Amino acid sequence: MDVDTIRSKAVECHEGYQYIFDKMGADQVTQYFRCRRRDISCKGRLHIKGGVKFVKGNHGGHEESPVDIEIASTISRIKRRAADTMEAPAVAINQCIAGLTVAGKGALSSIDTLKKTVRRVRRDNGPHIPIAPLNLFDLEIPNSFKEYEVEPGVFENFLLCDTGAGNNRIFLFGRQRGLEILSLSHQWFVDGTFKIAPSLFSQVFVILGCHNGGVHPCIYALLPNKNQSTYTQMLVEIKNLSPGIIAGSISVDYELAIHNAFRAEFPNVEIRGCFFHLLQNLKKQIGAAGLMA
Repeated sequence: MDVDTIRSKAVECHEGYQYIFDKMGADQVTQYFRCRRRDISCKGRLHIKGGVKFVKGNHGGHEESPVDIEIASTISRIKRRAADTMEAPAVAINQCIAGLTVAGKGALSSIDTLKKTVRRVRRDNGPHIPIAPLNLFDLEIPNSFKEYEVEPGVFENFLLCDTGAGNNRIFLFGRQRGLEILSLSHQWFVDGTFKIAPSLFSQVFVILGCHNGGVHPCIYALLPNKNQSTYTQMLVEIKNLSPGIIAGSISVDYELAIHNAFRAEFPNVEIRGCFFHLLQNLKKQIGAAGLMA
């Protein structure tokens, strides 16, 4: 079982009991551990020397508890996952409790308590997260959030464009490789139909390009509104980032403001409506006319 620490002290599991590190022996080689059931003054001790474990004393005050070890191991995994990922708390927890025995599930803390554990670990160990601004004028992105770590110690810009403080502020995110793919792709796929967007923004807008037989997300935009002028400004910024870039054709939903913006910046573009969104709009119009069965 991979129980690492309890209150920052190393833990060893042996023959159904948990031991917490106490001190080093006089030889500075032997590690002394005591039974974690200090509340009942358990005399059980574990000595480790050269990887060999020796039990000293006895656990006369209590029985071994494999379930307790299983729970402690699970909590340890949840804490590590909380520190190593930014998954939603429920996702991190579910990944760690899969495979628990029935007895383990029955003894586990409530999901709400485990979620609090995840949030506490991230609060104590994670990077400083700035307070959410109240408007786009005050929004500042720390440098650490503007970069993408390509490999350990190697970074590149991920924030490609910030049009500057103001009510119509636009952010463009992506990698240089994404711009290269988009510039070589004759067909673009445009999607602005996501149902959620960060606070202060109205829309998450993604542009995808074709490469090696696949479709790849190239540009992620945060837009303050769905006005034609905003879409136009977004395309202008993309053209500034990749001079000479041309959109041959785009697959997009039926939002007229998007069509007009693309036609303004790419006069020869071929606009193809998305069949999925066509069906959505047809269903909406049929329902509005009272023709749905």
